[in-house]
Order: sequence, then structure tokens, then C-alpha cells
Amino acid sequence: MSGQTITKNVTVISVVPAIELATGEGLQQVAFGENIEVTNEILSRIPPQSLVGKKLGVSDLILFVKMEESPYAVGSKWRLTVETDGKITLVKLE
Repeated sequence: MSGQTITKNVTVISVVPAIELATGEGLQQVAFGENIEVTNEILSRIPPQSLVGKKLGVSDLILFVKMEESPYAVGSKWRLTVETDGKITLVKLE
């Protein structure tokens, strides 16, 4: 897959507080990906206690951001692009 730009529409599947250990400052951990239906095949690969409900969040990108107000609300939709030079772009979808 080298040499190809990757573009994928993703959803914010979780936003949880985190702490920067070096400074003690508050952060937000934002996970982008999708919620998938759990099939028997998927269920055979994960511990049963890790499943809540009938869907499972699968992360494509996890960011730690230091922001007072975040545009990353759970359920919001974004276009994720990873360029061949490593540049990552997130654009909010309307």
C-alpha cells in the first residue's frame, strides 16, 4: 500500500478525558473509526467481557488533544486523509 494516499470517512466513536503525565495537564483522547455489528466470527476473536451491546468500536486513528472546547463530538463524521508523506488531515463532514 505504500505510495497511495488513504482517504476514509470516519466517525468519532469516543471522547474520554486523559492526563499528560509529564505536566499533569488535561487532554482529550479522541477515537475515530466506526461501530461495526458483532458477528460470531468477530465474537470468537475478542474476550466476551469487552463487548457492550451488539456493536463494537473499531478505531482507525486515536488523537490526544489539548483543547478547552473540542470540535470532536461523539457521533460526528469526518473525512480522514493520510498522504504518502505522512500528512494527516481531518475535515468535518456536514
